Amino acid sequence: MKKKMFFLAMTIIMSGHSFPVSGQAISDEELQGSQDYIENKELTEHSLENGVELIEQSSERSVQKSVSNQENKEELETISPIYRVHNQAYGSFEESLFPYNSPIVLNIPIYDYSEQAQYLPTLYIVIPKEIKLFGGLSSLQAELDRYLMINGNIKGGQLIASKLNDTPNGREAYQITPTEGTYIDGILQDRNLHLVLEAPDKKSNVEKIILNANKISEIADYNILFFGYDKKNLTNVNGKNPVIDASACGIEGSDMTVATSVSSQHRQEVYFYIQKIKDSYKLINYYTGELIEEKSIVGDFGDVYSRIGLVNSLESWGLPNKDYSEDSLFLESGDINGAEILTTEARNPEGIVEGKNYSVFVKKYAGDIEIRFIDVNGENIISKEILSGFVGQEYTTQAKELQGWLVETEFPENQNGVFTEEPQEITYRYDRKDGEPVVVKYVDENGNKLAVEEILYGKVGLEYKSQVKQIEGWEIKEDPINAEGKFMEVSQEVIYVYSVKAVLPKEDSKLNKEKPAGKLLGTLNEEKPMLPRTGGKYSSFISFTQLGLIFILTSIIIFYKRKKAKNT
Repeated sequence: MKKKMFFLAMTIIMSGHSFPVSGQAISDEELQGSQDYIENKELTEHSLENGVELIEQSSERSVQKSVSNQENKEELETISPIYRVHNQAYGSFEESLFPYNSPIVLNIPIYDYSEQAQYLPTLYIVIPKEIKLFGGLSSLQAELDRYLMINGNIKGGQLIASKLNDTPNGREAYQITPTEGTYIDGILQDRNLHLVLEAPDKKSNVEKIILNANKISEIADYNILFFGYDKKNLTNVNGKNPVIDASACGIEGSDMTVATSVSSQHRQEVYFYIQKIKDSYKLINYYTGELIEEKSIVGDFGDVYSRIGLVNSLESWGLPNKDYSEDSLFLESGDINGAEILTTEARNPEGIVEGKNYSVFVKKYAGDIEIRFIDVNGENIISKEILSGFVGQEYTTQAKELQGWLVETEFPENQNGVFTEEPQEITYRYDRKDGEPVVVKYVDENGNKLAVEEILYGKVGLEYKSQVKQIEGWEIKEDPINAEGKFMEVSQEVIYVYSVKAVLPKEDSKLNKEKPAGKLLGTLNEEKPMLPRTGGKYSSFISFTQLGLIFILTSIIIFYKRKKAKNT
């Protein structure tokens, strides 16, 4: 409602004091002496404040133009726009004190609206001395596109920006050309263009700039906004827009003459100063968030400094390589080996203001973690493992599956945790599994069982030792290769193989003294003795037979000797 009242009041003022003028320039005296010379500072300032508020909200507002080309044609048939320039062709800054090298926003009310639809004239914008338009032509065109989006009551065409030659006194000049038939038919939401300019460099020695002329002779040096005045019957509001040759202002556009505004009420002087800024850096442990060190750098607004030697190495922070990882240093945002510009929105001509705050992260070496796998006696089952990391970093461990071993059901409390500065030890305890039995067998060469089997029991990995058995009439043929070994998770067999033992008759001491007997006995001994078969009864029968044969042989020998004695 306030905006509607504002524009209604402006419309009444403008329409009530408008009259046509020729292209002839008017003098300062005539301008100042005019009864119709009306200053409207409060309205201008109010509209500027509204403009600033609107541009801040422009990114959150989506305004769409709802008029198609066909609709525009229909409207043109029913309305008759006039050509008109408004009487506030001024530029203004929101403040009058800025740091050197800082961005500053120039507000320019390029168009206005009265009760009657108006075609848009060509415009010329001349940037103040010693200042440049940030982004040049592309930024101006982007701002014009925003202007059209916000102000849906501008219809029938587009606004096209172009770059002109600089003026003879070194000011940048731009032309804004509405396409044919572009007009305003309603109140504008934001009548201002908001151009971002670059403040002078501190080395320029420019202490201030002046906007808006007090008199016609100052127009070429101080005025910002000019209306193209050729080929159209323009309505010059209030007679406050002197018309002058474009060349006198250094403008080389499409118009020979231009109109602008002159008023002591809109004059603005802007001063520049060196703003001191402090950028701060914090060095933080990456894993714990602990603050390790802080440092800062102070310079002037717009100064460029390098981070090399400032924050990009352990040496620059005074930290030893043995405690921290050089490779782990990194900047949370930006390049730790790059350059940075000192800039801020804070202002304080008398002191240092805070700039940007940066976080640099580093990792600190932790004590090693030793992982042991031991038995019930505390002896290592396998070699220990070593974990290395950084203070505050999380770690996880787990028991290993070891053949023949069972891990205790209670795991160590520090199985999982974080690395610390001190070394740590994690111990997993194991007990041996029960091994499968070892069966000891005693067989002959044909695999026949000779004796009762022995069964050995023990823990996996522990040693066993089998025993050979003494079996009457049999002798061990060979020892099995696994007669001794270790219990395993699979069953094992130890097989002792026997062969029949040869049995010889016992010798009589008396008979051995006689040669014939010895010869005969020797002859008999050379014969192959009979071998026992498996089984005890058969073995006893063979032994009895052998004794009978010995008895018969002995009787024969005695008989033979007695007969020989009688013959002699």
